[in-house]
Amino acid sequence: IASIGMVEHVGAANIDAYARGLAGLLDSGGRLLNHGIARLRHGDAEAGPFSERYVFPDAAPLHLSRILYALEGAGFETEHAEGYREHYARTLTHWANNLDANLARAEQLAGPERLRVWRLYIRAARNGFRTGFTSIYQVRAVKA
Repeated sequence: IASIGMVEHVGAANIDAYARGLAGLLDSGGRLLNHGIARLRHGDAEAGPFSERYVFPDAAPLHLSRILYALEGAGFETEHAEGYREHYARTLTHWANNLDANLARAEQLAGPERLRVWRLYIRAARNGFRTGFTSIYQVRAVKA
């Protein structure tokens, strides 16, 4: 199973059920790739009001340690975990540049308000990855 970009929407209340659900879909020896955004600093909130209201109303990134704990509790053995924080900051720089290079078309497709939201969000997210507020991880695990 490849779960891409889902785990950051699960939240603390549902992470264990999410992990059990993934495990229930695999036979012993089955493999999981879990890819998603995670918080790095333990004192920070799950999501900010701007992101919560305009971009990801259900965003609730957890710490990697909590995600791994849930996966292991559901019967997975973690084989590999890798962070892509710096890579994702660069990716967001390219996304911002590409959006800026196509502003007229983007405004035509999405409208001026949504365009402003996404121009701001992409830059704020990039800053979060650059400064270590958030990261993005891929975890490869096998069901025991």
